[in-house]
Amino acid sequence: MSMIRKTTVAGMFYEQQEKELEEQINRCFTHKLGPGKLEIPVETNQKLLGVIVPHAGLVCSGPFAAHSYQALTKDGFSDTFILIGPNHSGIGPAVALDPAGVWETPFGPLPIDEDIAAKLTSSDIITADTQTLKKQENSLEVQLPFIKYLSNKLQRSCSIVPITMAQQTLETSVTVGERIAEIMKNEKKNISIIASTDFSHEGYSYGRIPPLGLSADSFARNQDERALGAIQQKNSELLYETIRNYGISMCGFGPVISLLTVAKKYADSTVELLKYGTSYDTCSDSNTCVGYAALAIKK
Repeated sequence: MSMIRKTTVAGMFYEQQEKELEEQINRCFTHKLGPGKLEIPVETNQKLLGVIVPHAGLVCSGPFAAHSYQALTKDGFSDTFILIGPNHSGIGPAVALDPAGVWETPFGPLPIDEDIAAKLTSSDIITADTQTLKKQENSLEVQLPFIKYLSNKLQRSCSIVPITMAQQTLETSVTVGERIAEIMKNEKKNISIIASTDFSHEGYSYGRIPPLGLSADSFARNQDERALGAIQQKNSELLYETIRNYGISMCGFGPVISLLTVAKKYADSTVELLKYGTSYDTCSDSNTCVGYAALAIKK
């Protein structure tokens, strides 16, 4: 029997029941800040290396995430999705990968691509770990309803490779990206990377008081503009230094650096900002603010 990773944030970050969750995801696409509707193309041309997508509750970040998943759908929807997110607890290996089994969603299970997982964990930097990723962690889990919903909608089977990063140093993040790039280069199957991150976390709830005269929302936007500028330049070193120098509270910069490292292997690759906003746009709390961005990385 396959090992099953049960949902841990269903009913909190997204609806737990299938019908309600389907309605919630549809609202993400049709939201005024979403792409408008889910477009399913007749012809596709696999050109996406991956996307950057937020991981808060779908009520707040879902419309932004929908832009990234619309891009993946237009690209033809991959056979395997390598999911990389921060390990918010910090407990477990520096870089942990669940090597086998299935992950549960309200729409049905998503299997792990055990072949790709085995190749990734042959590297010293990534540890096969059957326990760490089973614990509560929203950074990857909130991506699963989108992936499985689209898989069912498109009648396309797919698999996942879940990775969390407790350590997000520049060296570790780049090394993870280089290992993924090496495997993608030699694979016949279509693989996309989903780098999961929220951007600035500002305001009283996070113990971060904005500078005098700035709201949490305006300060978050200022900070995120700096980070997004580095990302759009595909400059991992600049992103890392910008985060350190300006104290930007972006929680998944390591996964983003890993994706940018893959992008650098393709001379003509580009980064497109699909949508940016903050939780103020969707949840209307001026005292606390989190930045959300959807970006597509093309070959």
